[in-house]
Amino acid sequence: MINFRVKYSVLATLVAFFMLMNKVIGQAYNFNPNKTYTISLDTNQNYYDGIEVLNTGSQNLNFAWKLVSTDTLIDSYFQLCNSGYCFLNLPTTGIMPTVISGDKGWLKLHMYTGKTTGTNKIKYSLKNGSISVDTLTFIINVIGGITAIKELKNVKDKAIIYPNPSSVETTIQLNLFEPSDIIITSINPLGQSIYKEKTNCNAGLNNIKIDTEQYPSGIYTLIISTKNGVITKKLTVTK
Repeated sequence: MINFRVKYSVLATLVAFFMLMNKVIGQAYNFNPNKTYTISLDTNQNYYDGIEVLNTGSQNLNFAWKLVSTDTLIDSYFQLCNSGYCFLNLPTTGIMPTVISGDKGWLKLHMYTGKTTGTNKIKYSLKNGSISVDTLTFIINVIGGITAIKELKNVKDKAIIYPNPSSVETTIQLNLFEPSDIIITSINPLGQSIYKEKTNCNAGLNNIKIDTEQYPSGIYTLIISTKNGVITKKLTVTK
């Protein structure tokens, strides 16, 4: 996965207001407009990618985003993740939580490719007030044929996570319809894969423990892949 970072700095003194130069009183932006993210992935993979905002100045940054256009394939699914909050599908508008000085915010897509090959194209705009600061185009090329994932939504197998929230350790109680190889992937709030385990489980109840002691506080995504599809769960870690 390719990580992108766009930095926004804040001037110490007031600057003149020029909309065409993407400046606002008290702030100036350094950005790369019309950024395009091109990702190629096989039909059994899940990825996060998008823009990260690092506030290197002294003033808060407040951004809003808006869906501009979509051209997506059948059987391709998405979650838009907004500084730790993830939304099913592609919401049309939203507001990024305030990015305070020294903190980060992000707007990323979590892509479930499904079983259809081809190209998905999704475009969002990012604004600060009335000032348009960036247009983000996501191009997702789905390659390869049908793989081990038979269904996007796993309706045969069930999973429960406890305790949730967790501070030291959590357990995935997995109830399998049939014996299966299992792949568990943990995605942190930045959309990065920080843990991956492959194991074999029997039909019926299986308990798999995940050590969360080294996880910083935040909302994580656990992706559980079985021979019957994918189960996605949210895990909250608190310290």
